[in-house]
Amino acid sequence: MHSCHKIIPLTNDISYAHIFLLMHPAHILCTYLCTYHDISITSIFKHILISHSSAHLNCIVEYAKKQSNENHVDIGMFMLPWEYCSQCKQNYRNKLRLDLADEVIKFTKDIFPLSERVPSSEFPCDPYRYSEALYVKAKALQTYNDEDKFDEINEEGIKVTTEIVSTIDKMRKYTPAFPKQITQLEGLAYNQLGLFTMNSVINKADKEEVGKQAIKCFEKARELWINEIENAEIATTQIEQTQFMMNGINASPEKRRINVKFLQQQYKQNPNADVGMNLVYAYLSEKRFMECKRTLLELIEMSRRLHGENHDETQTLSEALDQIKSVGTQIVQLKSDEGESKGRRYMALRYEDDEKKCIVEGPTNSDAKQTLTVESDDIIYTIGVPVTIYGLVKASHLNGKEGEVRSFDEEKQRHEILFEDESLKPCLVKPSNLRISFDG
Repeated sequence: MHSCHKIIPLTNDISYAHIFLLMHPAHILCTYLCTYHDISITSIFKHILISHSSAHLNCIVEYAKKQSNENHVDIGMFMLPWEYCSQCKQNYRNKLRLDLADEVIKFTKDIFPLSERVPSSEFPCDPYRYSEALYVKAKALQTYNDEDKFDEINEEGIKVTTEIVSTIDKMRKYTPAFPKQITQLEGLAYNQLGLFTMNSVINKADKEEVGKQAIKCFEKARELWINEIENAEIATTQIEQTQFMMNGINASPEKRRINVKFLQQQYKQNPNADVGMNLVYAYLSEKRFMECKRTLLELIEMSRRLHGENHDETQTLSEALDQIKSVGTQIVQLKSDEGESKGRRYMALRYEDDEKKCIVEGPTNSDAKQTLTVESDDIIYTIGVPVTIYGLVKASHLNGKEGEVRSFDEEKQRHEILFEDESLKPCLVKPSNLRISFDG
């Protein structure tokens, strides 16, 4: 979206407008010209225009300036048109989002001058507004998707977020009592700086030292968010994730669940691709494959509706779904494994002999895998295995329903099953009433 950079003149006369539409390819029509100019065209033509989803960068900038000037006081509303497309209701992406971030920094410098008591040698303009504009750029850099520019973008992200925390720190000389929103922004900046620093762990030889720097940033964010429980928990989870990247210490199950809950709330409030993919990754860390696929299908349908089948976002989301489908989730253990063999994992391949036997391959972590035929009753289902319910008497309405194994209740000797059908509540089911689903 927003890929056209050629200025196209529009006419006030609807008949000429239709002729214009027929004469020019749809992809060169700009959806924003009629938005920030007082062009009198019928709603029908405006609908046709907007539906083609192209725009000039300078048109989006002028539109964003107009919207920001109308929301001068509310900083959130002021920044919104620079990050969020009014047509497709999604965040801008990649180079366009970065270009707009640079433009909002320039715009902020123009319209928010320094107060008389703050020397111009310290700040280019109002420091709080400037820090907010820089944070818009930090988010644009964090979501930039280009593997060839990964290091360059990440280094720029560290530079921008460092400037934010430095600017806010200098503000303390002139603002003895910080408003709550500045403290929140400082926490966000340290959190973002931690993320950029953590990204650099991947490509650094001194992983331990770089990881420690990232953890310090997350700890500072958590300190600033002491009265914001959910944000503080996210910072804690990121500390544990960084420790995992450094030395294999993974985030605790409880912290991962908190992270999932937080992202679910974010996605419910703002269902877009960026938040949705963060939720998908969180589901994967919890082996919640069914919810992972469900969320991806929602994102794909949303992108297809807003951008079209061939848009790069639709294609990227579809590829992510294919990758997850290709990863085997039918991982099981065997009751008959004892001693050193106990706990080995196998990939279940198929049933045979009227589902009395199951063909498995493994162990999964061995280079010398074997294909074995085992009794179906010898199977131990692990978390994330897709299953179908069968043979229930009291709850016969659940027979044939598909779901996913979530846990095992030792006392009741039953698995908790999360169903594909969201109208069904999770329930406990005996292993003997479960069969692995091999349909993907």
